[in-house]
Formats: sequence, structure tokens, C-alpha cells
Amino acid sequence: MKAIILNSGIGNRMGEFTLHSPKCMVPLTKTETILDFQIKLLLKYNIDELIVTTGPFPDQIKEHIKKQYPDLKVNFFYNPQYSTTNYIYSIYLIPNREIEGNLLLLHGDLIVEESLFSELLSSQFENCVLLNKELPQSEKDFKGRVIDDRITEIGVNIFDSNCFTLMPLYKLSENSFLQWKHEIRAFIDVGITSVYAEDAFNKIANELLLFPFYYTQEFCMEIDTPEDLEVARTWISTRK
Repeated sequence: MKAIILNSGIGNRMGEFTLHSPKCMVPLTKTETILDFQIKLLLKYNIDELIVTTGPFPDQIKEHIKKQYPDLKVNFFYNPQYSTTNYIYSIYLIPNREIEGNLLLLHGDLIVEESLFSELLSSQFENCVLLNKELPQSEKDFKGRVIDDRITEIGVNIFDSNCFTLMPLYKLSENSFLQWKHEIRAFIDVGITSVYAEDAFNKIANELLLFPFYYTQEFCMEIDTPEDLEVARTWISTRK
């Protein structure tokens, strides 16, 4: 199994933390960045092949991985238009030949508790993503609309009673990801590059069959702001 980590965003909401480095290089502890947290978790479950998309400061990511994880198999794909496109374009830049077998797709600012990560990996569903019915519907986070136990739409600005907080950690089959990527290419071909990749998913949701993987108490969050960073740092400090 491979993992795709999306690290091509600017991270403007992080303020001074991303002025001179990418968001994934923000320290969580004195010795561990967001990227370290993710890679160590992946390696613990024998996921040692990565595809990493990059945007600002790509050499920092490359050099850090080369130094800290010299045996890790990583292919990097730089998005030269990172300042004007969303990660839909970064995914588009990944050649289809790189996709072999089942994979994980996750945002480069996502922190997830190990127990939840393990449960997702062992899920009976070939295609699934994390959903939480108990969290309030944040204006900044993704929600997933669930109809008949399947996710029929993913977006930030959906708030009805069928919508629940979604955290962007996807487990996908090779065929399903390539199907999604085919739809992404259709968006790019007509110049739609500033939307979420999930907008392309929504066009084929009835065909792709993505299931919700529900969780409740486990820790999982995206680090979008300095306030989010403090929450994540506090959680990490209390789990040891």
C-alpha cells in the first residue's frame, strides 16, 4: 500500500509559521514536525512508499525526508502553480503509472490518533473516509453528506442534517482513485484548477461508492491555524 500526502498548499492561515517553510515542517514537539508524525505512523504499519506533492519550499521537504528517513521510497511531484491552484491540480500532476494497488490519501496537515488509523486500515470497506457525527459542523472543515450509508457529497459549505464532519484521510482502491483522477483531469482540461479535488469526486459519487468510517472519541484534526497547532501540541504532550 502506498500513501499520497498532499503538501502543496501555502498555509496562509498559519501566519508566521509558514513564512519560510511549508506547513508540514511546523514543529509539533522539539524533535517532531507534522510530517514526522505522519511518516512515523505510516512506517509503523509498513507503509514505506510515499507520493508527496509539494508547493512552496519543496527542497525543505525533500531534504528532511532524505536525512531522517533514508530508506523510505518517495516520489515527489512539484506543483509550480501552487499559488494559484488548489490541490486538485497537484493530484492531476501525479502520473497514473505511480498508482499501483490500494492506497491512502491524506492532507499534509492531518494529525490522527494511531488507534483510529489502525481501525481505518483494517476496515472492511475498500473505499472509505473518516466521519464524525458528534463534532459540530465547522465552517472551515469538510463535511460529508451521507445518504443510504454512502457518501454522496463532500464539501465545506454543506450543513444539513445528513452532513457530518469529515477528516481527509481516505482509503481507496487503485481503480477508484484512478476513476477519481480521471474526473479531476476533466476539470483541469476545462481550466477548473482552484476548487477542491472533492468537487470532482462529487461528480462521480454515485459510481465510486465511498463509505463513511465513523469515529467518536479518537483524536483527529487538521492544523489550519496557530490555534489548531496548540490543540494538537497539547494532545501530543498528554499522550506520552
